[in-house]
Amino acid sequence: MESPIACTLGPAAVGPRIEQWREVLSKAVTHTERVAPDRLACELQADLADLRALAVLAQEEKACCRFFTFSFEVEVEVEVEVVTMVVGVPDDATAVLDQFATLTSTG
Repeated sequence: MESPIACTLGPAAVGPRIEQWREVLSKAVTHTERVAPDRLACELQADLADLRALAVLAQEEKACCRFFTFSFEVEVEVEVEVVTMVVGVPDDATAVLDQFATLTSTG
């Protein structure tokens, strides 16, 4: 069963949450790519503090917006570690993902 496209975060908390995302994403994201209409891949700097902050934000977001999916992928390419956060939404929430993409500095 698919989660409804709804957020349980109170109105007063939405602005601060968006600013948290914007702050961390602007520091951490080096490149974004829309890998599918319902998936956004954000290539990240491998800074542990930023990765930890993104993981915490992803958990918090998932708690209030259950329709989001977040995954972190780690690849090693010629001794360079590439970390990607993939953000997903159901097909009927691609407009929400469009808004999320604008929070990245490369969005």
